[in-house]
Amino acid sequence: MQLMPDTAAELGVVNAYDPEQNIRGGVHYLRQLLTTYDGNEELALAAYNAGSGTVERYGNQVPPCPETQDYVERVRASTALDGETRTPALSSGTTIFKVYKTVRGRRIAVYTNVMPPSGEYEIASRPRR
Repeated sequence: MQLMPDTAAELGVVNAYDPEQNIRGGVHYLRQLLTTYDGNEELALAAYNAGSGTVERYGNQVPPCPETQDYVERVRASTALDGETRTPALSSGTTIFKVYKTVRGRRIAVYTNVMPPSGEYEIASRPRR
């Protein structure tokens, strides 16, 4: 994941080239952005690409910057629509489940490759056939 030096430092990433630190920091950062933008994936992606300040300057909309608009579109296009569910096409045999949980009074989505035995969930991605 690409982390700007100041962002990496804020996330406690000492070596951005260490895969474990990089992925942990990047995932944590994306979670922060999704929380900041109330789960709005487009705004979180735009903020990841252009920075939260830029998204805020454009009234919490995807900025009209071609690079950012292209980035958001490319990331979102990497998933196919399956009814209401955005389903990334995976080449492996792994199905990913989107499970909803309440954490500190907020409903959040958690992704896992283990099918939940009960509770609210949906299939977030399926293997390619």
